[in-house]
Amino acid sequence: AALARGDLDAAMTAARVAAEARCPTCDAPERGYALLARIARDAEAKGDDARAFAAFVTIRAAALATTTIGADPRRTEAERELARLGHKIDATAALAGGAPSAAATEERLQRTLATTGVPSGATFLLVAIGAVMFALGAVGLARAPALRATDALVALGGVAVAALALALF
Repeated sequence: AALARGDLDAAMTAARVAAEARCPTCDAPERGYALLARIARDAEAKGDDARAFAAFVTIRAAALATTTIGADPRRTEAERELARLGHKIDATAALAGGAPSAAATEERLQRTLATTGVPSGATFLLVAIGAVMFALGAVGLARAPALRATDALVALGGVAVAALALALF
C-alpha cells in the first residue's frame, strides 16, 4: 500500500519488518527482502543513489538482525552493493567539485562493512559450555555440605570459558 502511494520510506520500513519476521512457514521474509531489493534497483535506475543506498542498508540491517550463525548471502550481496554505491556516490561528488573521502574505494568500503560480523557458532558454543560448567559447579557447591575444590574449579573454569567466549564477541 505504501509503495502504491509512493511513500518509499514507509514501504522500506514495512519491507524490513517483513524481512525480519520469524515465521518458518510463511513467505513474508522473502517478500520483504525482494521488495527492498526492488526499491534499491528501481531507485538506482532512476538516479536516486541515496535511496538505493538506504535500501541496501536496510537489507543488511535485516540480515544482521535475523542471522545467528553463519553468513547470510543477502547480507554479503548488500555489502557488495553498498561498497559499489558508496564509491559511486563519492565519485559523483568528487566530479561535482567535492573532495573524495578517504574511504572512497570499493575495496576499503567492503573491508569496513565486513568487520561487523555476527559471532561464529564456535563463540556461541564456548559461551554455552562455560555456562553449563558454571551451573554444574554452582549446583555442586550448593548441594555439598562442605566446600569441595572440584566443584569450585568447575565453576571457575566455566566462568573462564564464558569470559573467553565473550572476549571473542
